[in-house]
Amino acid sequence: MSELNRRGFLRLTGAAAATSVLASACSGSSLGGSEADAGGPVKIGLLLPDAGVYKGLGDDQRNGWKLFLEQNGGKLGGREVKVVTADEGEEPDTAKAGAEKLLKQERCQAVCGVISSGSLVAIQEMFTAAKVPLISTNASPTQVQGKEYGWRTSFVNDHPSVAFGEYLAKNVGGPISLIVADYAAGHDHIKALDTSFKPAGGELAGKPILAPFPIGGRSFQPYLQQIEKQKPKAVYCFFAGADAVKFVKEYKKFGLADKYQLYAPGWLTEGGVLAAQGEAAVGILNSLNYSTDLDNAANQKFVSAFTKAYDQPPTAFSVAAYDAGLVLDRAIAAAGEKATAEAIERQLGKLGEIDSPRGAWKFGQNRSPVQKWYLRKVEKRGDAITNVVIEELGTPGE
Repeated sequence: MSELNRRGFLRLTGAAAATSVLASACSGSSLGGSEADAGGPVKIGLLLPDAGVYKGLGDDQRNGWKLFLEQNGGKLGGREVKVVTADEGEEPDTAKAGAEKLLKQERCQAVCGVISSGSLVAIQEMFTAAKVPLISTNASPTQVQGKEYGWRTSFVNDHPSVAFGEYLAKNVGGPISLIVADYAAGHDHIKALDTSFKPAGGELAGKPILAPFPIGGRSFQPYLQQIEKQKPKAVYCFFAGADAVKFVKEYKKFGLADKYQLYAPGWLTEGGVLAAQGEAAVGILNSLNYSTDLDNAANQKFVSAFTKAYDQPPTAFSVAAYDAGLVLDRAIAAAGEKATAEAIERQLGKLGEIDSPRGAWKFGQNRSPVQKWYLRKVEKRGDAITNVVIEELGTPGE
């Protein structure tokens, strides 16, 4: 038996807004109780933000999750599904309340979702203690890697920067200014460059610049002025959601885009934020584990179906949620009639390779995907502004 399978059994809880096709306020079945044992509906939680800085990312994930269920007749592993939603909110305390609802009131057999790393750090131990599998479809801070009852279908927070480090050292060298959002994910990217960029010969222009998270109604201008004082050769940043839109626009507005090439993990320009950034984003180089132009059969089918359903292209966020459905579908099918939280947990550790739109990946010993990362450049092609894959950056954790 693998180390993953020896680690215990997970239960998932989650919450978020969902459409009427997929979400129903569920009640009645106890965790691992008669409904699951008898082959009845499986109760799955979805925990995503209903508002705030990461609402757009949550919407992308709801759409990815919804598409998978619709393509599979509203079933996972051949079983009817009851989806219960809860609001992750913008703060850890809201995420805790949502998780408690899914664990104690709804008694879900598994939960998907969670956008913010701060939220996941705050709630992972709740799932570990309850022995319910939690599949994070976005958040993946280094603090939770390998924790029992925790899985990720997204990434490890620091992997896009780990994958970028050698490229940056070779092609830029330094000095580079580093500016990040001041919370768990941002600090993971600081550490990642310490372990990848610096050992490869890269140099930072000064101390990392920490911007408030979320930036809200404030301006990034004071923090951009700190970059100017460091006199870098280029700039590396981490921001996502609404903060990514404001940062890119102000980076252009205050003249830094014309002076310093901007590099970042791909969340800076992924999905709806790119449309909001517009031409201010053109030229940004970023690393991500997905692009709509990846040439594989699963991606071609996914892009076509997603675009038809939502009149917009999919994102890495929607792929991660789609893949949560994929892994649960296989785990629940393998669990058979007794699809308790414990049985689902056991089967998640046995899945092997996943045939995903992002390309084949598998869970590593840290319970996060081992996957390829790509260098992308934001380009304007006709009337469209898009992330174009330039080359592969590597497979951290391989």
